[in-house]
Order: sequence, then C-alpha cells, then structure tokens
Amino acid sequence: MVLSAKGVSSIKLNLRQDVFDEVTKLIIPIAETYVLEMKVDNQKIKKKVFLLGEKEVASASNIKFISFDIHSVAMPIQEGHIDLALTDIAAKISMDFKTLGVKIGKVVVDATLNINSKVKFGAKAKTQVFDTKVEIDNFDTDISGLAGPALAAATEAIANILEDMIENTLAATIKDGLESALDSVMMRDWDVMGNVAALFYKFHVDFLTAPRISKATGVEFSIAIDSEFQAGKAFEPDVQPVSSVVAAVGSADASAPAIGNKPQGDTGAKKGMFSWARETFCGRFDKN
Repeated sequence: MVLSAKGVSSIKLNLRQDVFDEVTKLIIPIAETYVLEMKVDNQKIKKKVFLLGEKEVASASNIKFISFDIHSVAMPIQEGHIDLALTDIAAKISMDFKTLGVKIGKVVVDATLNINSKVKFGAKAKTQVFDTKVEIDNFDTDISGLAGPALAAATEAIANILEDMIENTLAATIKDGLESALDSVMMRDWDVMGNVAALFYKFHVDFLTAPRISKATGVEFSIAIDSEFQAGKAFEPDVQPVSSVVAAVGSADASAPAIGNKPQGDTGAKKGMFSWARETFCGRFDKN
C-alpha cells in the first residue's frame, strides 16, 4: 500500500559551490590512481616512403605512467554544467622505443598536462562527464645514442606517440574515472526498509528529474519520498550500485579499480554525500 501520492516532489536540495570545493579534494587521488593503473597498447607510427609505400618508422611498447601528479583541481559551477579543470599535471611516462628498425631502449618522457572537462547530472543523479580535453603544455625526453637529424626525428616520433596515446587513452580513462568517482560521492541509493513485527515498510527516495545547475542556485535536486507498507513479506531492495569502470576506447584498453562499490543486494546504510539527509528525514530504524 502506498501511503502518499507517488512521484510528488517532497524536497528541494541545493548543493552550493563550497560542496564541490570539498569534492575536488577527492578528485586528485582518485584520478591519479586511475591513470597509474591504466594499460596502454603498443603504439606505431607509419609514413609513406618513396618507392617503398607505407612503412613503420617508429614504435613504442610497454608504455606506462610512472607518476601523475595533479597540482590543482577546480569545479566552478556554471550555467547548465560544472567545469572541471585539472591543471599543472606533472607526468612521467616510460616506454620501450624503436625507430627506423633500431632499438633505442627505455625512454622516459617528462610532460606537463592540463585536463578540462564538463560535468552535469542526468536521471537518478547519474554523473555525466563530457567534452574531456587533454592538452600537452610541454614535454622533455632524453634519448641516448642519437644526434642531429636522427635525434630530431626520434623526438618528433615520440611527440606523435604521446599525443596519440593521450587522445585515445588518457582522456577516456580520466572521463571514466571521474564519472565513477563522482557517482560514488553523490550516492543516490537512499531507500530505507525495515519492519515492526510482521509489518514491513519502505521509504523510497527518488530523484525525479535531472537537476538544474546555475551559478545563482547551485545544483538543485528535486526529490520524491514515497512510503509503502505490506504485511508478512519484506520489500525487495531496489539496488543501483555504482558500477566499476572498465574502459575500452579504440585500440587502447584502460582498466581501473572500482570506487566505493556496494555489492548487489546490500541493503545496509550507504554512506555518501547525502547520507546525512537520508538520516534526517527518514530517521534511524531498528529492523529487529
């Protein structure tokens, strides 16, 4: 039995700029973890050679980030979305490099990067990260055993490999990592279920629409609270766990750890940004 009209807005919840200033403190370690654990496929550069056709002129294997240090993160609220800027990132990348058939060996590249994305929230407050762009401010590499034109050609090849890897792998990994992290922070599984003797009850908490985002009001959620009860039978949990992310983009396979997942069927209290609100308007219920 439903105790109230279903799907009627019960609460307006506004998250202001200071909330997202706190969220940025979590972004740095999460994004760094995703990048350091991502896998990158071997990269090849081919060019057309006179009389020979297209030939491989350089390749890189065993590519990985040795370090990825984000110095600054900002999430200013805009009209209709939130900007997300990761700036002044010091990255160190290693690779086994070969050019013109000659094995150069291990090459380490130092690069400074900036990453810019936009964030909004869809149905059920699902995070949407979009327009992710990665820019290379500068890079430096030390290649031993080469000089003159050969060194210049090798440096250009490494720059091309680095640019391709960033466009096809790093941007996708950052996007998926941010979505998973923000989904975990903005926990939205609020249903409270319990029983008194043989009478079972449920408070169903539902985000009705995608939130409105503006500088003036912040991120405004419209939330419905629907109460139900029934005798003799417990309610089935409506679990929407934050899923772990395995991103595959083009030929690059980027894998990363799950952030804050709850196992299927877990009906215990779920901690997140909104847990205080759930306890405030639903109270603490003893299920025994």
